[in-house]
Order: sequence, then structure tokens, then C-alpha cells
Amino acid sequence: MRSERGRRRMGRRRGHCRGAIALCDGRAGSECVVVDIEGDEAIRRRLYEMGFTPSSVVRVIASLGEGSVLVEVRGSRVGLSGSIATSVRVRSVAE
Repeated sequence: MRSERGRRRMGRRRGHCRGAIALCDGRAGSECVVVDIEGDEAIRRRLYEMGFTPSSVVRVIASLGEGSVLVEVRGSRVGLSGSIATSVRVRSVAE
């Protein structure tokens, strides 16, 4: 089990997500920066392994309905279900 200190190192800082939206709310064609990943540790770890780390740039390619999205992260295209895309908090690159 990861300590509270370890969780904070993984992007879980208080106030860190002000102004952030869920990845599933991003518009097709927009570029976003990952600011946090919510959810249980197994989901967060898997998303980190796929390249969704704090400060990584994600491009929304398409919204597929019911929150599902197709995105490009670190040169790879990834499809995420609505429940997973909701746990990825992003901020627009334009901000």
C-alpha cells in the first residue's frame, strides 16, 4: 500500500486541479495537458504506464459517445472508455 506521501508524488497535490476538466469533456482536435489522474491505484498505474503522466500533452482525436474518447498521447493512439476518461483531469494547452 502506497503512503500518503507517495500518492502526492503521483500528482495528487491539494488544489492541483483547479480549472481542470475531465478528458472526456475535451473537444475533438484540442490539445490538453494532463494535470491529475483520479481513481484507484490500479487504474492510475495503468494510465501512467500508457503515457498519461502529469504534464504530458494529449490530443483529443474523437469523442465516441457516452464519454469514450480516442486520443493521441506520446505518439500513440489510445481509446478510453467514459469511466476511465472521466478520471483523467486535463487543462487546455491554450490556457
